[in-house]
Amino acid sequence: MAPHSPRLSGWLNVDKPPGMTSFDVVRRVQQLVGHRHVGHGGTLDPEARGVLPIAVGSATRLLEWCDTAPKRYRGQMLIGTLTDSGDGSGRVSGRSGPPFPSRQALLAVVPFLTGSVAQIPPQVSALKQGGVRLYAKVRRGRSVWPAPRQVDVHRIDLTDASGDHWDIDIVAGPGMYVRALVRDWGGLVGHAAHLENLERVQAGVFRLADAVPLADLAKRWPHVLLPAQSALTIPQRPLLPEHRRAVASGQLLSEWPELSGAVGEVALIDNDQVACVMVGPPWRFRKVFLRLGKSASEEAMKGMKGMKRMDEMDGAD
Repeated sequence: MAPHSPRLSGWLNVDKPPGMTSFDVVRRVQQLVGHRHVGHGGTLDPEARGVLPIAVGSATRLLEWCDTAPKRYRGQMLIGTLTDSGDGSGRVSGRSGPPFPSRQALLAVVPFLTGSVAQIPPQVSALKQGGVRLYAKVRRGRSVWPAPRQVDVHRIDLTDASGDHWDIDIVAGPGMYVRALVRDWGGLVGHAAHLENLERVQAGVFRLADAVPLADLAKRWPHVLLPAQSALTIPQRPLLPEHRRAVASGQLLSEWPELSGAVGEVALIDNDQVACVMVGPPWRFRKVFLRLGKSASEEAMKGMKGMKRMDEMDGAD
């Protein structure tokens, strides 16, 4: 891999094409920017397209404070066919015939699908069970029963309809599978159903209208790399120049004028870069990024620690 810029850090708002995993995109960005430390802000299913926020360099260490939720999706629900994957790529595992439910009948069960709900992930997913990917077990003909998990679904809309096809618009928190929601939606009205043509149009501050197609990224990425702090959800304060050395050495001072009146977690910004994240008062360091006399490649060595492997994260969350 080519040497990377010492201060390379930030976000790329990528429009992921269908047919690629989120980790495929991560590997592609690693190749393009010449940096090992690349992560994403929420997995998008292989068959889906749309917004995939990509963190580069030390921005990977800021993911816990970044605005990549809620997620908004648009797609199409096909009533009458159930698949093991929950989308059109899977094996048909059930069917139902007309009469198909009306708009009124579908909307009547929406309250059971919104709010904080327990959701069973699709059988075909990158989640692990006994150390083995669920999709690998399904491909070997084994039956899998994923454990339910709590997810937040903020809003479900039906935007258009034509026979057994229904256009849907969904806003949800992280970890929610749209494939599973559609499966359960069909079940609540007594029909088989699966998801088609999923598109993520928003992930927190990242929107599809501003996303760069992956195919265009090779030429455009240096010009569309957003500052690491552009997605932060915590307050930001400028770091005083006289405190740079103290931050770089992890030295706690008796007074921090730049943190006056602040409470909780705060990011200190130095020359358009996140120098550290502090919490208090009393103030202490949560993470330090500034290193005097060292390259950002050294400070980024911790970039992937504490993060899940990108291909193990939630599905279309």
